[in-house]
Amino acid sequence: MQIAELIMEFSYWAARELESLWALISARAEIVAALFTALAATAAWYAVRTTKRVAQGNLLARHVTDYASEEMADALQLLGNLLKKKAKQESIPHERDLTPEQRDAIAKEWKEVYEDDCRKPWSDASKINKARRRVAHYFGIALQLRKLGCIDNKFLREICPKDTLEMLYGIVEHFEKANAEFIGRSYCKDTRRAYDELLKYYDEETKNRCNKIRPKRKNSDSEK
Repeated sequence: MQIAELIMEFSYWAARELESLWALISARAEIVAALFTALAATAAWYAVRTTKRVAQGNLLARHVTDYASEEMADALQLLGNLLKKKAKQESIPHERDLTPEQRDAIAKEWKEVYEDDCRKPWSDASKINKARRRVAHYFGIALQLRKLGCIDNKFLREICPKDTLEMLYGIVEHFEKANAEFIGRSYCKDTRRAYDELLKYYDEETKNRCNKIRPKRKNSDSEK
């Protein structure tokens, strides 16, 4: 009987030890599994981050090339010359001092001519329209990339420098307003909101500087 009892006690003891050993092994296995899961998640995060950086780098290179292209340079020069010409006509020392109303006048003159010459691609009015579309398209693509999460705020400001924003808001948006009226679209609903949204990504000083030269918002516009 004593031998039988010893055997039983040994069996119980061995079972408990095996159970403890298995629990220890299971716990360690769970720890190892969790560790591998964490490592896999970290690797995936790093891969995504690296891919995003590479993608942003490619986008930056593409936009810098686009910004430095001959077509963009010609468009900015043409629009800048219009501002300088208007400033000279108004006896204003620098084109930056032109009022929104004076900038609207440039766009109005263009629209009146363009209505007759829109089918003549070689006309000055058509060249101005091409420059308007070129610059507006560049900034519009950058805004869409930001809204889709492809680029961050810092990246947006790098490919859309502040000095060129003055050209965008100081003359291109005025042309956009005139063009919207020309084709029968709502300037506030279809055009101005995109310009409002782009400006949100810049500092207060830049916002204030650009808002001073933008087309004036009518009281009825704020309700649309």
